[in-house]
This record gives sequence, C-alpha cells and structure tokens, in this order.
Amino acid sequence: MSDLLIPATEAVVEGISGSDLREVMNIEFGTLSLYLDDTATKLLKKGFLNFTLKSCEGDLLLYPIHNFQQNAILVRFQESLNEPNASCVMNVYEKDGHIVLYHWEGFLSVLERQTMKLVSQSFTK
Repeated sequence: MSDLLIPATEAVVEGISGSDLREVMNIEFGTLSLYLDDTATKLLKKGFLNFTLKSCEGDLLLYPIHNFQQNAILVRFQESLNEPNASCVMNVYEKDGHIVLYHWEGFLSVLERQTMKLVSQSFTK
C-alpha cells in the first residue's frame, strides 16, 4: 500500500456523494473510485485528487495533491511547468501495469500501480 495516500477524515467523507461516482477500478490493494461533479469539486478544494481508494482492510484513502506533485518529473510537451498538473481527473484506466489518469486540462498521468507514485505525465492537447 502506498504511503502517498492518507486516511479520509469524517468531514471529507461526508462530502462524498454516491451519485457523483463515475468509475470504479479494482486493483490489488483495494478499489479505486473516481468522482466527478460536486464531489470532485469538494475533494479538489480540500486539496485531494478526485478519487478515493478503499483498501482491502476497509480504510478509505485519499491522494493529497501535494503528495502527487512532490514527484520530480519532467512533463512531456510542457517542459516549462514547475510541477505536475493536478486538475480534475476525468477518466482512469489501466495500461501496461500502470494506472492512467486523464485530467480535465489535457494531461495524462501515469502512476506506478503498487505505490501510486506518479512516474510520468504528458500534455495531450
């Protein structure tokens, strides 16, 4: 399990609406759930990416944006960026053993499956 994700607080959990759930992906150590609409806005404003991970042990985990952006990577086709883009995630899927996030602002992020660490990001628009 990744140390980049943290347990959700009760205040954050109360803001998550099942009606905003868009995608669910089962991975080795839990279930990743992508939220859009009001839930996405609330999570992003509180400093989290707009998905949750429910661990096999039943813990609800969130990915703080500052943890996501701490990975020193070069963003392909936007090399002048000082940090990775963490805009709203619109789609999530698996590819070549990685978790891929497609962001609202046209960025594609690739996460290492076991650690959830950002390993690459590129601008696609």
